[in-house]
Amino acid sequence: MSWEVSACLFPDAETKVEIESLSGEYEPAWYTTLNSDQTRPAWFLARSESRLIGYLTVFDPSGTAAEVSAFVIPGMRGRGVFRTLLLEARRRWDAPGRNWLLVVERSDVEGCAVSSHWGKLAFTESTLTLAVQKRPAFPGFPEGITLTDGRADDLEEASEAFRLANGEEGRGHRDFLERILVDPDRRFLVLREASAVVGVGCLHQDNGKTMVHGLVIRPDRQGRGLGRLLVQALLDQGAPGTDEFLIEVDSTNTRAENLYRSLGFTDQRVTDYYEV
Repeated sequence: MSWEVSACLFPDAETKVEIESLSGEYEPAWYTTLNSDQTRPAWFLARSESRLIGYLTVFDPSGTAAEVSAFVIPGMRGRGVFRTLLLEARRRWDAPGRNWLLVVERSDVEGCAVSSHWGKLAFTESTLTLAVQKRPAFPGFPEGITLTDGRADDLEEASEAFRLANGEEGRGHRDFLERILVDPDRRFLVLREASAVVGVGCLHQDNGKTMVHGLVIRPDRQGRGLGRLLVQALLDQGAPGTDEFLIEVDSTNTRAENLYRSLGFTDQRVTDYYEV
């Protein structure tokens, strides 16, 4: 059986329905709108006789690490569909210094086996979940601490908070926040102390789920409980229209994971990242 691969920035409504019926989810759509290069296709679709048999997405918000998620229908696995999709994605996205990561859920034994054939395990993330009715009550901020929606004139201080906390260049974080600022389904919020930005948090709501992400507290303000208050405030802000909160945490970040679990988050899934 032969197949053809096409590429697009985002699937149209009809293709979204096909994807959902194929794999039972359309979750990659949460992320691809944040890609650093919005001129390159984020979706790669494999069709045989017009029938969708597999797809692959590229998520690269920083411009340096392309995260690849893929699905191929069971009857077409082991026939080279994934390889064709991946090679086409690399042809469109490859650039000097860009790393490639295959993203696969730990529960997907077959997917892990394929990923380990292509590369080695680089790191692991846990996705934690919290039902909206189980979220802890937000106690409010101490005097002098406020949380407001981010604006264009907050970008410099907000990206500096990311740089200080993560030890990375701030420019990539600024671009990331700029894309959130113009996305109607996303919000970035800034935590201020005496008018200075000391923390950042982001929300994305879709189909009754709200992803809490992009969390950071400046290192010189850590150790005072501000991180806990920030998460509680974000849960409060994101509650309207939400059934479930999701949050991702690197398996090595035990401090953050312990914080989220203390607020009631529990395991939803574990995701492995393989470096190609």
